[in-house]
Amino acid sequence: MAAILGTVQARVLIQVGDMQPIEVGAIELPVHADVVIPAAAGAPGLEVYERADEKWAWRLRAANGQIIATDGGQGYENREDCDRMAKAVVVGLHAPRGLE
Repeated sequence: MAAILGTVQARVLIQVGDMQPIEVGAIELPVHADVVIPAAAGAPGLEVYERADEKWAWRLRAANGQIIATDGGQGYENREDCDRMAKAVVVGLHAPRGLE
């Protein structure tokens, strides 16, 4: 089993037909090192991609398609390091003291 990077809080919603979703609770889920956070280009989620300089980079998109976080332009030599760091940042493992 893959190493656990941390946990993420998730809301539990129920939606019936066209009604607005109703929040019925919350759950804490483990985030494993091999988790995939899907995103098509321009869609919400985490994108990991190879740049023209052959370094790997990541960016996080909001539901409106706007980029809300990146690797800061540093790039990574291999995809595995890029994936690991992106996931660690997204799940809050590198949150500043007081925000965790």
